[in-house]
Amino acid sequence: MEAVLEVVPPDTPTGLVVCSARTYTRSYQEALGSWSESGITVWGTVPERVAITAGPDGPLCPDGLEAYRQVWRRAQTAARSSQSR
Repeated sequence: MEAVLEVVPPDTPTGLVVCSARTYTRSYQEALGSWSESGITVWGTVPERVAITAGPDGPLCPDGLEAYRQVWRRAQTAARSSQSR
């Protein structure tokens, strides 16, 4: 992931979104710690088993929309704060 971040222009806000995460596992906590030590921002986590839709023709799932809405807000906030500099 650090290789990808190296090619992003310096003024572009960057953040990590962890999807399908088992948030209470040791490996997840260790990964967050490692990213934090590396200075990588985590915008949010969407837990495992959060559905976005009920199949290709089904309606959007409220739980999934809410989980991603929180992440989207963090991304928007980061983008706005970088523009105001």
